[in-house]
Amino acid sequence: MIRHFAARVVAVLGVTALLLTAAGQVAVADMHVEPDEELPIVEQTDLVLLLDGSGSISATDWDLQLDGYAAALQDRVNVPLDNSVAVSVVQWSYVGSTTPSTRVEIPLTPIGSEQDVNDLIAQVRAISQIGSNTNPGDAIRTGTNQLLANGRPAADWTLCMSTDGARNSGESMSSATTYAKSVGVDRYSVVAVEDGSFTTPAAIAAYGPYVFGGGTVTVARTTTEFTSLISGCLTDPLRVEAIEVNQVLQDWDNSVPLVQGRPTLVRAFLETQADEAVRTNGRLHVYSDGVELSGSPLTSLNPSTGVLVDENAVEDRSTVNDSLNFALPISWTFEESLELAVELPGGVTCDADLTGVNAQCSETVGFVGGFAADLEYRAISFEENGELVEPTMGDLWEQHERFIASSPSAGWSADFTTLSVDERPTDLGALNEKLQAAKDLADAPKEQRWYGVIRGSSSGADYGGLSTRGVASGFDEFLEGEFDSGHARNRVVHELGHSYGLHHSVNAAENGWTKILWVFNEMKKGWCTEVADASADDYPHWTTKTNGDTVAALGPIGDPRSEVWGIDPRYLDSDDDLFLSAPQTNTSLMSYCRSDDQGGQARWIGKRDYLQLLTDDRAPIIGDLDAGAGETIRGVIAADGLSAELAPALSVDFAPTADDPTGTHAVVLRDDSGAELWRTRFTPISNHGDSGIGGDVAAAPSTFNVVVPQGLMSATLVEVVSANATLASGTVSSNSPQVMVSPPTGGTSDRVTFTWTSSDADSDALRHTVLYSTDDGATWNPIGIDLPGASMSVARWSLPGSSTARIRVIASDGLRSAVATSSTFTLPNLVPILNIDSPTNGFVATGAQSIPLTATATDAEDGPLDGTIMWNSDLDGQLGTGSDLVQRADLLSEGTHQITATATDTTGATATASVTITIQRVAAPEPPGSDYVFAGFEPPVAPGGSVNAGRTIPIKWTITGADVSGSTVLSGAFTASGATYDMVRSGGTWHVNAATPKSWAGTTKTFRVVLDDFSIYEFNVILR
Repeated sequence: MIRHFAARVVAVLGVTALLLTAAGQVAVADMHVEPDEELPIVEQTDLVLLLDGSGSISATDWDLQLDGYAAALQDRVNVPLDNSVAVSVVQWSYVGSTTPSTRVEIPLTPIGSEQDVNDLIAQVRAISQIGSNTNPGDAIRTGTNQLLANGRPAADWTLCMSTDGARNSGESMSSATTYAKSVGVDRYSVVAVEDGSFTTPAAIAAYGPYVFGGGTVTVARTTTEFTSLISGCLTDPLRVEAIEVNQVLQDWDNSVPLVQGRPTLVRAFLETQADEAVRTNGRLHVYSDGVELSGSPLTSLNPSTGVLVDENAVEDRSTVNDSLNFALPISWTFEESLELAVELPGGVTCDADLTGVNAQCSETVGFVGGFAADLEYRAISFEENGELVEPTMGDLWEQHERFIASSPSAGWSADFTTLSVDERPTDLGALNEKLQAAKDLADAPKEQRWYGVIRGSSSGADYGGLSTRGVASGFDEFLEGEFDSGHARNRVVHELGHSYGLHHSVNAAENGWTKILWVFNEMKKGWCTEVADASADDYPHWTTKTNGDTVAALGPIGDPRSEVWGIDPRYLDSDDDLFLSAPQTNTSLMSYCRSDDQGGQARWIGKRDYLQLLTDDRAPIIGDLDAGAGETIRGVIAADGLSAELAPALSVDFAPTADDPTGTHAVVLRDDSGAELWRTRFTPISNHGDSGIGGDVAAAPSTFNVVVPQGLMSATLVEVVSANATLASGTVSSNSPQVMVSPPTGGTSDRVTFTWTSSDADSDALRHTVLYSTDDGATWNPIGIDLPGASMSVARWSLPGSSTARIRVIASDGLRSAVATSSTFTLPNLVPILNIDSPTNGFVATGAQSIPLTATATDAEDGPLDGTIMWNSDLDGQLGTGSDLVQRADLLSEGTHQITATATDTTGATATASVTITIQRVAAPEPPGSDYVFAGFEPPVAPGGSVNAGRTIPIKWTITGADVSGSTVLSGAFTASGATYDMVRSGGTWHVNAATPKSWAGTTKTFRVVLDDFSIYEFNVILR
């Protein structure tokens, strides 16, 4: 920084009388400064810390205040060991005119080594509190005189005051600050701590009129919060580039609507106004209708050491803790609108479009209603090689979490149970038909979506996932765990997205058209073998990966303000890759495109699809089944449309399906003579597939489920026909099966065994569909379908407790069926299921850091129990009630806490979950160095080489060592402006595609990499 300090020298000459006894007096006679001369010198800061030693500060808070100063001095970013920063400490308190009071505890000392730091810290911690009245004016004059005596003329002179009260003695504030400004002090700031009647408004009234030079009044609510903010005394005002308010995905213009009742994260992106990086922390003030909300300002979710800020906020989006992050309380999202203002202890600056009604540098956002998803998850259970294969309740819950995390839902209803089938599904069309039949048998709401989860790999199956308008299914590819990553991780969201009306990410203008067998006519093509029918709008966003492949992107690419980034709040403090989805590396959820980042979400919902789910009709399903009696004729039509396969018919309590004159197919009943007894026209339900572990998806089978009159009207033949052909037929046997079932008598605490007996006079092979009722047969829930044996074992967690439970078995010989229902029996109530999402076990919170307390709970009998979740600390007792709370670390006792969440159902049954966290008052200093080595730049562009201007240049380098992470590289760019960049990382290798302008032809440009230890690596490139 270039400084003008001639005026300060004049001031120094005018006050030499004050300096005659100063031990380190300024050698004024030796200075030579020409009038108005500008001297280029290295930026320096002389900082005097004005430490309130008045009696209102307790001994504990006094020590904590000193610890905060010590931690700030150990920050190698703000206090580098190069003598650029010099520090003095003045303790102030007024005892009386005859008793020593305000005093210089530590004279101004440049910091040039670790020993300097250690010596200063020892001196700070040895300061003894004066403990009397409050005289800030005296402190300002004493600090100013210390700068005049020992300050460096070329340095920024800064006074930083800590206090917990307004002036009640000593020199006036007006006189003292006028004096400080007149002799060349550059800035005066105050970090206050609330104390009784000394509230935030009182502190601002007492000190706000007197701060100057960009100084601010920052008011901490506790001394612990003060330790997080004191570092602001060492920083200039920082630029607020953007305030991003994100729930699922968002851009810097906050153009993606926000949904009421959802976890909401605010990311504040900051920039320095010079080349040097600084470290800072800050808070978020939140207003509604011009009134600051109770609980505001929010402290950041970042550790109390804060964030590193450099001159490029755009690059900070890819690293969680390179932005200041805040969690909005859920209750605030029901306000009509919120104004969010960033407060930094060193001050803020921003563009005019970020200036709000109540504060400078703010963003105003509103919230809308989302949709209440109604979901049913089925663990597909089967035997393979003598072993039971079945997802757990935890597996289903994880699938549900993934859907909720990436959809605009607000409130949800979900059920979790098993569905036993006869063998591992390889034909997902057939499985979806079973799910649809089960959904109909359950008389489930039409708008409810069912998803069948299949454990294991899709290898050998026709699809990885498949969806119809009401049901879907998919293989988990062994990615069932919370932290598992890969292309198929969000398959559940892809398939349920189809069921809510989302199309594949296709674009005919870019990729052309194709024909898919009989089911569709001309189909639009995507970038990665996807297809969709002509009604699908062209997907508007795509990008080119480093390997040259073009893929469907999350949103617009190129303009940093319009680029959308996805977040999953579950992973904020546990997994950066799963927390963030980047537009350059993650691909559109509704595509088959493979992401460069297989270590994270891989696919994430795109902006267009998110808006469709939020604002459109989500493909409503109409036409509830009417009560009555009938037989359901069901099955699957092959993808080529040339054949069909009938599934076992079932006796149902529904009236026959109404004839659809527009239907493309029909179910026909015929008698012995071939005469037609009954015809019902229908249109098959189409399926949409997701690619498997390596294959592509083209055409998919369709399904049908048509209810005909009970008893089949004495028909002897059932046909499924299309316009031109008979696709399937079945002969009706002479006799219906016989079946009997009793209440369960076997099983274990984890499983229940149901048995039945069945027979058929025609010796037909029988299949059995099993249903469970908790309300004496008023409603039924299918738990097994088309089973060949005489028994089944069911996971206890999937059977809600009841004292009036019944079991029902439908035995089918193919086209005739019979039903048997057991007497009532009792299964005990199940305890709730509870999962803590945040904080993670072992989490460490420091200073006044915000700690999200988030959990989800559900109960087999009662449904969601989020409102009952109670939080408790073994050190501090009850913390609050709800599924999403925010707790400040400074309001918890220091030490190790066991945090316990408890959910309670309507019978009083409880479930608990616990994590252990540690609370520290002052964060340990950031380590001065990192364990990594820059291993050099790599081909294809070598240092000193030449390339063609106007082209995209691939630049690679590798960093090795234990500390290599996504935040190791702060920036990688040419030192000249004009190029655009796409940077990706794989392990320890970074790859930048730099698109250069043609105007660079005939020049040599320098490419520079800056690491987080602020080391710099460069090489020159000749542009032809």
